[in-house]
Amino acid sequence: MSYDVDLMVATGARSDGSANSVSVFSRNHTSNTARMWRAAGCDIAEFHGKGAIEFGAALEKAIGEISTHPKQYREMEPDNRWGTVESTLEFLNDLLEACDRHNLATVAVDR
Repeated sequence: MSYDVDLMVATGARSDGSANSVSVFSRNHTSNTARMWRAAGCDIAEFHGKGAIEFGAALEKAIGEISTHPKQYREMEPDNRWGTVESTLEFLNDLLEACDRHNLATVAVDR
């Protein structure tokens, strides 16, 4: 099981009036480390449908928390090592960088 996170940008309306959008960023990460980012104050799934600016603020806080207290979060690593503090920080930093680049995007989360 994993999280798929996309940043979506509206490109206009379809002929039926529904919104048309395109993914400008997509990243996947194991759900084995979801406990880490939740404990750090960023439940990624809760940002589905929200803006990249709001998501970026939560990511920045979580990255700071995990970076400052890695030993605490290392205890949350799965025994099979499928997801580590380092891989989680890489994932969160990639998301934050994308939110900064595409700050008008909407977050789409599939898990």
